[in-house]
Amino acid sequence: MNFYRGKATIDDQCFIISEDNAFYNFLNTDMYAPISDSVHPDDLENFKNSVNELLKKQPGDTNIVSARLRRHDGVYRWMLIGETFEAFKNDNRKVLSLLITDIEENEIHNGNLKKQNNEFAAYLNLLSGIMLEYKFETGIIKLFIMDIERRRTIFEGTLEQFRQTWIKENVKPSCIENFENMCDDISRGRSVSGDIKLKDMFSKEKYQQYAVKCRVIEDKGRIESVLGCLVPSSRNRDVNAGPSVDYTKDTGIDVLNKKAITDYAKRAIQMVRDNEKVYIAIIDLDNFKIINDTLGHMFGDEVLAASAEIIKEAVGEQGMVGRIGGDEILIVVDQIAEYTEIRNLLREIRTNIEWLYKGKRDDVNLTCSIGAAAYPSHGDSYEKVFKLADAMLYRAKEKGKNRYVIYRPEIHGTNIQVEESAKILEDTNKDKIGMLSRLLEQYLVKRNMTNEMFMSEIGYVFGLDEIQVIGYDDRMTIEWTPETFKADEKTIAYVQLSDEFLKLFNEDNFFAMNGIFNLGNADDKLVDLLKEKRIESALFYKLMKGDDYEGYIMFAKKNGRSSWSENEMLALSVIGKVFALANMDEIQ
Repeated sequence: MNFYRGKATIDDQCFIISEDNAFYNFLNTDMYAPISDSVHPDDLENFKNSVNELLKKQPGDTNIVSARLRRHDGVYRWMLIGETFEAFKNDNRKVLSLLITDIEENEIHNGNLKKQNNEFAAYLNLLSGIMLEYKFETGIIKLFIMDIERRRTIFEGTLEQFRQTWIKENVKPSCIENFENMCDDISRGRSVSGDIKLKDMFSKEKYQQYAVKCRVIEDKGRIESVLGCLVPSSRNRDVNAGPSVDYTKDTGIDVLNKKAITDYAKRAIQMVRDNEKVYIAIIDLDNFKIINDTLGHMFGDEVLAASAEIIKEAVGEQGMVGRIGGDEILIVVDQIAEYTEIRNLLREIRTNIEWLYKGKRDDVNLTCSIGAAAYPSHGDSYEKVFKLADAMLYRAKEKGKNRYVIYRPEIHGTNIQVEESAKILEDTNKDKIGMLSRLLEQYLVKRNMTNEMFMSEIGYVFGLDEIQVIGYDDRMTIEWTPETFKADEKTIAYVQLSDEFLKLFNEDNFFAMNGIFNLGNADDKLVDLLKEKRIESALFYKLMKGDDYEGYIMFAKKNGRSSWSENEMLALSVIGKVFALANMDEIQ
């Protein structure tokens, strides 16, 4: 096996004063030789600087640096070097202990371990049984079922709790005494074997024969734990006990496919015990179509894969992740019961996806919207819970995207169905349209509203942070924010839009910017101005006089999470036209 980790100690002059066999075999350098002779010339300065900086600190402080070290055969290998300032020696020299890891070999080693773990998990999964683990140090017994790449805990507690709850609820009464005797043997560190009848994991009514086998695990003569397995007998197994789960991966990303995640969700729901919940959450990537269209499907695939990794890391062993179509990902969380926990999980996913490219690429505005609901609190079947989660996803989109909405009866209505949810949203939109219609009538027809009053109402209805009207040739300059209203050209920061930017407008003289990256290189001055104002989303309406460009109206939001819905874009384009009509003396 190749070297991938070794230890050495160096003094303040970088001379080796001790080394283990792995490190010696790697360098083939005797002690008291300078390690700096083995560092690549391009990395030497960085390595020495890290040593000198650490020596100025206190004993016990640590530092990490990467550098190429020359192997005994002359080949340089990238090493991750962990440095620890130990103390002063008797000869008053400062020393550093080094933990040196070959980055490439370490990745191979970790990959082999992961592969080995997956193989072990696959073997356990083939048993289709219940795994048992009892730790003597903690006195805790665990029962869990192996699913692909993770395990699902079905009990964790003391042996006494195990007897009082799980055994009484799941073991056939005639077998309880026999199983409790097995537990006594386990608590004494004895290997056990026997047969037991347990409630079927799916039907929760029929009993099924299990073979119990446990063995003791020792370390240096000391009993560490007892590991075992409860394997169902095939001849007594009910073929209708529950759905078979096909753990097939999605062809595009490293998550389950639609059938597999759906089967898993249904299986998790069938296995729910009292006081347990299964959360269903649907995650949709905002602006993903724009990313695909502007940056290409290959980059879009990378974005989807990176987002899936974020989701998988956040979910961990609390559930499973699968792709149900396009950029929609379904998570099934069956190891969380509290609302605050699922809220924190979804917040972590939303935040980490938002920051995946933020500050790194101006041309990528990636966020996600999430809708979630729980079984059995919110629905008595997978289909009903899924519909509620889908309705909550729709709400998240309507509220401006980049957010999560967890169904709560006190907020969204008791026993709400997806049709009722859609009707509520439709009524809300009708109210907004009705309000807008009244405003337009007062402003354009009755003329009993000033520009300031009109802008204030529009800003409130659509949650805007700024409205700016720029009419050139001294025709009109107005700026509204929730705090101020300006009509003095000298106090308003604006730019005349370039010809390149004007090409982005559609035939209705309208352009929607769901992120500064939409501007590309069309107008550097405008980009600088929007960044200065901290505006991340804006709608522009181009003011025209005949075929000539006269200025623009900008409806802006500072929060990039609040992407524009189709209804907002339609309504604000109408408002832009209405504003131009109402001010025909100034602009046309």
